[in-house]
Amino acid sequence: MAYSVAWDESDPAGSVPANTIDTEIQETKIAIRERIEQVIPDWSDDLVDPKTIFKDQAMVSLSAPAPGVVPHNSNYLVPWETEDIDKNSMVDIATNPERITIQTAGIYIVAARIRLFSDSGTGAYLQALTIRKNGTTSIATAAAYSNITDEAGVQVTTLADLVATDFLEVLAFQNSGTTASFSNPSTGNQFWTTRVG
Repeated sequence: MAYSVAWDESDPAGSVPANTIDTEIQETKIAIRERIEQVIPDWSDDLVDPKTIFKDQAMVSLSAPAPGVVPHNSNYLVPWETEDIDKNSMVDIATNPERITIQTAGIYIVAARIRLFSDSGTGAYLQALTIRKNGTTSIATAAAYSNITDEAGVQVTTLADLVATDFLEVLAFQNSGTTASFSNPSTGNQFWTTRVG
């Protein structure tokens, strides 16, 4: 980007009139604003109070999967019961409790974690977690083995370039030989995203 004001840290030569100082202060403010804009886009849209740059940042966090069990050897679309944060109207728990719907295009960090325990299986088994876009495209997957007696967890995190109306979902998978339940639903399970660019 070409800046409208060149960066200048040199000392003024001799005394300068007040109006020249005012001009230099104004130019310094412009130079600072333009350079911060490269790091935090639109940070100065609110010129009265630019510190509110993150107040309306697109972010959402869901927790507490709705009551249900994850079947053996099958992907389970996880519905969520609690909106902990929703700063951009990205979730409608009543209509689509399993979805985060993007309202503002950008680069997003997307993450999910689950903790399962097998209801009556034996031995070690696989837990897997997939973040899916628009009902068909897997954008990240993670897996881990767990003992039946453990309440092990799986976490997956990714960066995604998303557009408005894209929606995200979480699929849980396990192969313990029987159903598995969510462990400590309110704190051990979460699905969230925030726009970072």
